Amino acid sequence: MRKIFIISCLAAVTLCASSNVPQGVEVEAPESPVPDSVAPCRAVVDSIVIDKVSMTLSAYRDGVMVCRFDVATGRIPGNKVGEGDMRTPEGRFTISEIVDASEWTHDFGDGLGEIEGCYGPWFMRLDTPPHTGIGIHGTHDPASLGHRASEGCIRLLNENCDSLCRIVTLGTPVTILPGAPDCEMNRVIADALAAQPDTTAVNPS
Repeated sequence: MRKIFIISCLAAVTLCASSNVPQGVEVEAPESPVPDSVAPCRAVVDSIVIDKVSMTLSAYRDGVMVCRFDVATGRIPGNKVGEGDMRTPEGRFTISEIVDASEWTHDFGDGLGEIEGCYGPWFMRLDTPPHTGIGIHGTHDPASLGHRASEGCIRLLNENCDSLCRIVTLGTPVTILPGAPDCEMNRVIADALAAQPDTTAVNPS
């Protein structure tokens, strides 16, 4: 498991170094409940880029931007390492499932209990191995957009979530780019993990 973490962190550092990004709470969703319905999607865009610097989601077709929306990402900087770390994964992924999330609820642990409508109308699940439960969805808290405020997912205004859902399809590529705080955190994590002794090594008999 430690080796997997190190590889993940090193990959994130590589992405930071190669990206042309300027240097400078949601919800890790429940695993695929049986959907009541699936969004009536018709692919218009062929790629999505989520930028942790500008806190925006941009959708493209043939290299031309079709739309751009404000988003919120994970409240803790850096690439996702483990479940519950409040980080949004970085790298290249795809949309693996589109689910009606209008009746989903979530308890943010703030004393308010279960919040209805916290995922908005749709949940566009991302394939982010080895992590699960990450997706693009709406929000009950529009004021959080433009900030690091989620538990790892990517939040949109509900109306923008609905619009995006209708122009993507299963398999649409999604690239999540790090900002300067993410790159710095990724280096710290990678260095810390690399410095730990490898307890999985087997001593020769």
